[in-house]
Amino acid sequence: MNPSRCAILSCDQWATVSASYRLDLLNSSPLASILKSHSQPFAFPNGIPKDERMERIQAACGGDHLKAKEKLQNKYFKMKALDNSIAVFGFVGRITEQKGVN
Repeated sequence: MNPSRCAILSCDQWATVSASYRLDLLNSSPLASILKSHSQPFAFPNGIPKDERMERIQAACGGDHLKAKEKLQNKYFKMKALDNSIAVFGFVGRITEQKGVN
């Protein structure tokens, strides 16, 4: 029994998190034939557009990389001052090969 198959067969519509993922599912999923039986599956992108992200960075720290790093270190690691010898990495999303997180 496949719970995803059961859900798709009993629903009126389905959606996913991006247009490219919707296309991928419609073309290569083992459930593609069932997915295609729905007339207009929709995609609701949940990312932050690059221009909007850059505007937020500019507003928060004037576009200054070190000032942004200092704010992150302070907020999330309670550091009083910037320690530029520490690398800061961030990722928002599912940790999966599909996202390129290795």
